[in-house]
Amino acid sequence: MSPRGGKREGAGKPALYGERMVRAEILIPQEAKEFFIALGEGNLSAGVRVAWQSLTKRAPDVATRAAQKGSISGKRSASTPRR
Repeated sequence: MSPRGGKREGAGKPALYGERMVRAEILIPQEAKEFFIALGEGNLSAGVRVAWQSLTKRAPDVATRAAQKGSISGKRSASTPRR
């Protein structure tokens, strides 16, 4: 048996957020998409999370936790289209 490979505790890229995110596909008007991208500083998902946090007290402060870990990666420029 080789000592290399296989599952190891602490191996792999650390999670960006404190909790696992779920992928969701939604239909929104183009204007809403542009709003969320601007709100998230070029990141559509971040914009949706910011808007959700502003609407409910129960929303975890995901952006703050990510910022405490170092940075919020995955930012796109406003001109980069999201597919």
